[in-house]
Order: sequence, then structure tokens, then C-alpha cells
Amino acid sequence: MGNLDLKQWMSGIDDERSLRDIVIPGTHDSGTEKTGMGVAHCQNYNIERQLNDGIRFLDIRVSNINGGNDPLRVKHGIVNCLITFGDVLTWCKKIFKENNSETIIMLMDYCHDDLGKNIEEGFEKYLNNKNYKNLFYLGTTIPVLKDVRGKIVLFRRFESSKRDAMGIDLQEGWKDNDTFSLDVKREGGVVIEKFDISDEYKEHDTNKKVKVVQDHLSKKRSSDCFYIT
Repeated sequence: MGNLDLKQWMSGIDDERSLRDIVIPGTHDSGTEKTGMGVAHCQNYNIERQLNDGIRFLDIRVSNINGGNDPLRVKHGIVNCLITFGDVLTWCKKIFKENNSETIIMLMDYCHDDLGKNIEEGFEKYLNNKNYKNLFYLGTTIPVLKDVRGKIVLFRRFESSKRDAMGIDLQEGWKDNDTFSLDVKREGGVVIEKFDISDEYKEHDTNKKVKVVQDHLSKKRSSDCFYIT
């Protein structure tokens, strides 16, 4: 592991491997490096540094800015993280330009404030922006690696009018502060993906939190399920 280039650690993984079968390191509230010390501060390094260090799962919460070509800002609760969604995409694009072997999963949610209730229109501006054209994989099922090298795989926790064409829909059934199963369904109720998720973020006792994480990581795995700890 000492000789592993963290900027391109996916380069040695077989093209046909499903993302379900890869252990992917990620960060919680990834964009909070600039918030200053306090409850909103979850990361000591910015997203560019995280990506260079091998992080490939980003947890991004956004809220609306009024108009413009960069209409979403990153927030944690009511706290402004002092970066825009465009900043995040620029860093992702840079790591892909330097290392086209990589993929990034982005768990994207709206910030629960008055400006974050409907972010789909703002998000689509980035999809149509020539600087970020074709940056996202918006398929509704878990891909194999060859199909998403150089792309961001969207795990969506915000509402979309294009339910079957706007990433993997995790908004329905995501439980608050819990460990739970979540089935992704097509229109008509057909299950197309299964998730097992541990998101017990309100546990602040370190010993208890470590046990929650260890218990989830050590669960017996099912080959047709995607696990998020």
C-alpha cells in the first residue's frame, strides 16, 4: 500500500467490476473545511485535497443562490460553507483530467433551509453548462467501473421531476439517524437497487459510534446490495 498512488488508485481495478464490489472511502459533509471550528465543521481539508488523498465518495448539501451560472452554494444546516457547487465540480473535473481512471460517487442533498427546498432547476444549469457537460452519470442503477471512469455517479436525495433519468434516487425511504434498508424502485414499484445504510449521525459517544460503524462494516454482505456506512 505504501507505493499506491492515491490520485489514481482505481486504475488497477477491473473495468467490469461493479461499484457494489469496491470499498470506496468517503467523507461526511465533505465541503465544510472553511466553516471554522464548531458543530458544522466536519472536515479539515478541502475537497481538492480529499480527492488527491483518494476520497471517492462525497457528501454534498446545497442551497440556492439567486440566479447566475453557479446557482447552488454548499451549506451544512444553516452554516454557509463558503464554496459553491461549481467549486466542487471544478475540483472533480480536475482529478478526472489528471487521472481518467477514477470515478466519484456524490451523495447530493438539498440543505434544509428556505432556499434549499427546490434545487433541481439550479442543478440542471450545471448539467447544461459547457464546463461540466457530460460530467455526471445519471443512470438509475449501479454501474460497472468502465462506464463511469471520469464521471460523477449521482446518488440523489433531492426531489426531481425526472425520477427515472436523474441518478439513483435515494430520497424516498432515507431514515433519520438510523441504520436501515432502502429499496430503489421504478415507477410502478419494481425494485431495481437495494441499499443498506448506516447513518446514525446523532451518536456523539465515541465508543458507541465506533461500535455502530464496526457493526455495519462487518455485516454479512449480499452481492445485490450497495452498503453505505
